[in-house]
Amino acid sequence: MRKRIFITLVGAIVLTLLGCSGDNDNVATVDEEQEAMEARIHDELKTEGIMKELCQIDTLDNGKLSYTPRIGKALESATPTVYYTIGYDLEFARQTFNGIIAALNEDKEKNLDVDDVRQGNIHLTFSQSTASGEIARIAVDCPDLKDVLTEIVFVTKDRWPENGGHSPFKMLDIYKYKNNYYVCVRTSESASGIMLSLDINISEEDKDKFEEYDHWQGKFWLLKNPAKAEAYTHLIYIMKSFPKEYELMLARMDAAGGPKIWSDLFNSKAYIIFDSNYSYTHGLWCFYNCYYIDLNRIMIHKITQGKWEMTFHSSHSEHKQVPNRGISSKQFNFDSNFTKSYEWECIYKGT
Repeated sequence: MRKRIFITLVGAIVLTLLGCSGDNDNVATVDEEQEAMEARIHDELKTEGIMKELCQIDTLDNGKLSYTPRIGKALESATPTVYYTIGYDLEFARQTFNGIIAALNEDKEKNLDVDDVRQGNIHLTFSQSTASGEIARIAVDCPDLKDVLTEIVFVTKDRWPENGGHSPFKMLDIYKYKNNYYVCVRTSESASGIMLSLDINISEEDKDKFEEYDHWQGKFWLLKNPAKAEAYTHLIYIMKSFPKEYELMLARMDAAGGPKIWSDLFNSKAYIIFDSNYSYTHGLWCFYNCYYIDLNRIMIHKITQGKWEMTFHSSHSEHKQVPNRGISSKQFNFDSNFTKSYEWECIYKGT
């Protein structure tokens, strides 16, 4: 008993010296080893955040990771690691790049103004293209992706092959699926199409629960599969380029009792924040494990009629901090062979 009391007292004294008591909200004083560990964690989370924007990552049965590029489509058999996508204009291509590197930006007021990024074992370079029919390129230099993805090329719409196939959803189609409203923000003629759902009805299956290490942060959750940056880039492009068509979609969305967020994005000048990809791990802090989380976020702000500003940034949570969730979303990717089941209820046919 005396030994147990002594250990408890020592632990209490150490906690006090480190500034880790439950009543102290100030930043804890940590030694060099703790600082080095946390710096390594932050760096790894940023690298993982970029990788998740570039590729869908799956774990195979043998434990190895499989990477599937998210953006574009490989068109040339001679260059299977070069992915092409319709870029529309330079601003669209730049916003796509900003979404990829969101994990590096901690300033929600503005995007990073960089063309060259090195993070972990990833080296990305954005450049405007001078080749005919091309808008921009993103060079991808990463050992893990050398046989998967080495370049993303943004081409003009008329450069895209004619035999893209039929898209089962058209631009701005509204469908209701499992109690959520989805809008088509990209058809499947070029790469995979995207159905986007905003301000969703969240079920327990949608929650990624953080409950194992709850001493400091308590129990909390994040959305398992939120919409990715690319979906929002297409949404902004549609609002800017097809305002009349968007307003027709809004009228039907409102009449069907769908989420008001679609109208708020188009009409309100409020700052609206959505959650996107996140990366996390856990580590020992003041005798107990806590979660270290980088949450990518998208903030959309209407500046004036026909003009929106979109920033991609990341927020970090650790120790006693818990991620502050924004508006939830989902996306559903489809190809030209997708067949809609009876569960997909058509609300509005777009263009």
